[in-house]
Amino acid sequence: MPVATDLDRWKHSKVQKTTPLPNGDLLVLLETEKAYGGPSNLLLVGKEGRAVWEAELVEGAPYTDVKFEDGKLTAVSWACYLAEIDLQTGTIKSAVFTK
Repeated sequence: MPVATDLDRWKHSKVQKTTPLPNGDLLVLLETEKAYGGPSNLLLVGKEGRAVWEAELVEGAPYTDVKFEDGKLTAVSWACYLAEIDLQTGTIKSAVFTK
């Protein structure tokens, strides 16, 4: 879900976790108070400081953790899914129910 915008939309959000990527981009996981129905809380922010994409959500549930390892981005959702997220687009490549 590309957004290509500045970060004003999220200026009142609290950052839960950041993960720097080798190319200088930054994964940003925002805190959320909604279990379902809100906007994505996982963003890729480019080196220039603009949001590149918002990650697609599994079943509309926000992410609770994110990990980048061996070139692969995975995120755990509130709905108990482990999702692999495409780094180029923010879309879900696969999702496995973990509970």
